[in-house]
Amino acid sequence: MSLAARLLLIPSWLLLIILIVFFVGLSLVGLRLVNRRIPHYIMKSHNDVAGFIFATIGVMYGVILGFATYMVWTDYNSTKKSVALECGEILGMHHDLALYPDAQAAQRIQAQLIDYTRLVIHEEFPAMARMQRSVATRDALNGIWSSLRELTSERDHAQIVYQEILEDMNRMEKYRLERLEAAQNEFPNVMWLTTIMGALITISFTFFFGSENTWAQVIMTALLAAMLATMIFVIIELDHPFMGEASVKADHYMRILDLMVAAGSS
Repeated sequence: MSLAARLLLIPSWLLLIILIVFFVGLSLVGLRLVNRRIPHYIMKSHNDVAGFIFATIGVMYGVILGFATYMVWTDYNSTKKSVALECGEILGMHHDLALYPDAQAAQRIQAQLIDYTRLVIHEEFPAMARMQRSVATRDALNGIWSSLRELTSERDHAQIVYQEILEDMNRMEKYRLERLEAAQNEFPNVMWLTTIMGALITISFTFFFGSENTWAQVIMTALLAAMLATMIFVIIELDHPFMGEASVKADHYMRILDLMVAAGSS
């Protein structure tokens, strides 16, 4: 488990405070060290040049930070979509099984679908929060496949329904694999290096502006550091869609589980 993933074990509000305190504290220490060695009037004479370079770095880092945020936000939304689509396929398959002529065999597979959904909720989601996979859920899925292979009928209607059930099952497994892949994926190390280094370089440039009002420079530097810490916090929170307080929940599965159980008891 990466450092970013381990940080998500901390409550979100506390993690945000830790990041802000760390970046602001680091920036103020750096500012203090530079101001002790270089008088402000010397740095003030270079404000025009430093300002131009700072603006260039700011634009470049803004692009990098925007791209990084877009990456994790897109993956996060894609994961939520895969979860919703998988639930739709589970429910659709449950409905299609109700149309199959062999009611006894169909009800057995419907019961397996319900068990699978329960395992996703109670075992697979907690496992994904630890960046692991659930063997029991995988076995339940394999059990459904085994039951589907045993379905036989010579009637045309049954063949049509059976084909639709197989398509539901294939799509369901496809979206499940996408969900599991999203639980394992992490923000690339090269992007983390670029994001953190860019933040440190951007903050460091504020040390070399000369200002007669020291407190004004301290406040501006601290605010910049806090803003960058907040953006890094957002990336950490969205990078692991099944971890942390912003994680994708199993609510969709709970709703379709209630629907399937209600349909079976009616």
